[in-house]
Amino acid sequence: MIKKLVATTAIALGLAAGLAPTASADPWTWYDATGEFVDVFAPGGISTGSAYTPGTKSIVVSPYGTSRLIECRGDGHYVQKECRQEGRWLVRAAQYPLRDTWFLT
Repeated sequence: MIKKLVATTAIALGLAAGLAPTASADPWTWYDATGEFVDVFAPGGISTGSAYTPGTKSIVVSPYGTSRLIECRGDGHYVQKECRQEGRWLVRAAQYPLRDTWFLT
């Protein structure tokens, strides 16, 4: 009886460890974040949404707009978010209560 209990416990612990979610993606790796931005000159780029609206895109002020890849890293909570476009840094200029606005340096 005790052998069955120990075996069942070992199986349950093994399954729990095997099925446990792994850590999220590394916050230090660059990812394509172009979809998280809207061009300042796009129709409704400035006037639509506010920082308090879920899913609101950040504004990018760049000669390329969103036509070229924007890469970011960090989650903005535990690791400060950094972004770049064409190998040049984007600098965050405005935050809450305004929408995030990033300028190409």
